[in-house]
Amino acid sequence: MAHDLGYDLLRYAAATGTPLDAERRRALDERLSADMHAQCVLNPRDAPGLCRIVASLFTVGLVVNSWHQSWGPPATEPMGVWAFVLVMVVVLLAVRLPAFAAARRSRPGRRPRRPRAPGTSRSSASSRWARSCWPRPPWRSRRCCPRPRPRCGR
Repeated sequence: MAHDLGYDLLRYAAATGTPLDAERRRALDERLSADMHAQCVLNPRDAPGLCRIVASLFTVGLVVNSWHQSWGPPATEPMGVWAFVLVMVVVLLAVRLPAFAAARRSRPGRRPRRPRAPGTSRSSASSRWARSCWPRPPWRSRRCCPRPRPRCGR
């Protein structure tokens, strides 16, 4: 409520020809952010962590909007242009993502997967141990791989 009144006063000051400095808008935004986070402490509604995350996301949006408006008096934004840009981004992503996935599947230089024997799974304990130990990276301790590496062909 105080934030809305403060924004109304910023608009009124700009309309009467005596705009207030950017510090006033910053102070109003900081007050709203502090009030939102205080509300998470007073009434978290069984999810205090989620409440703090949402309050922080709203604070980021508030700061980005104030920066976009050069910390001046709040102004109305042309929603048609913003909606058009958002729709275009979604359409371009929807068109591009399937092509990206297909290109990733058929990437040259990528080895085809070897078929596994029936009844074996990828997440068996022995295969996890083998993947984690052999070949042992230089930064791993010898405790990880106590046995010497078997030699091929001998």
